[in-house]
Amino acid sequence: MLAAATATYLFSPTHPSIDEFISEIDWPVIFFLISLFTIVVILEEQLIFQEVALRITKKFNTNTRKFFWAICLTSTLSAAFIEDLSVAIIFIPMIISTSEKMKINPTLYS
Repeated sequence: MLAAATATYLFSPTHPSIDEFISEIDWPVIFFLISLFTIVVILEEQLIFQEVALRITKKFNTNTRKFFWAICLTSTLSAAFIEDLSVAIIFIPMIISTSEKMKINPTLYS
């Protein structure tokens, strides 16, 4: 981010002041992303993703098709109530943990 700001400043035909530059930042989005990543880190530290992964692994064992449909339905229903970026940020670590426990490639589901 700092590199992008520096490059913008250096290659801009008009050099905006730092106040103009900061006033253009969309702060609610920045704070939303910071809070979202904080929630994900807390969930990871509390081993919530591992617990969910363990339960999903027990339920679907090695049936990857049912696992795929469960992830699709759950994430779609969650996105109906929660903002879609939030769902993606929360589901990706859970999918990776579950895929590792099921010994399948997580890139197919992320």
